[in-house]
Amino acid sequence: MKRRILISSLEPGCQEFFLDCNCSLERVEFTPLEDRIKNEEPTLLNGILKIKASMDKNDFEKYISSLISLKKHGDTMFLTTRNAMYKSIIELKFIKLITESFGVSGYRVIVQP
Repeated sequence: MKRRILISSLEPGCQEFFLDCNCSLERVEFTPLEDRIKNEEPTLLNGILKIKASMDKNDFEKYISSLISLKKHGDTMFLTTRNAMYKSIIELKFIKLITESFGVSGYRVIVQP
């Protein structure tokens, strides 16, 4: 099915436009973060391996491997989790390890249920 998506911004001077796309939904099995990073963002793999080596295996699987997304933009890490409680635990217990492992000074943990 051919669809058009409206792209707009609240920033002054930005024009709205339509983007044509072929939209389809596909269900895919959730894969652990480490596997996705190897394929999608290999530059982040060293940081993930440092975190894995420094954390308890169960904590790594529960809080890091289950992340929806992990992105580095400049000097900031963006982590997306499904669970607000996990967000709190990551910020309280693991954020220092995460920022040091990726050599960044900033972070943002986002909850996406």
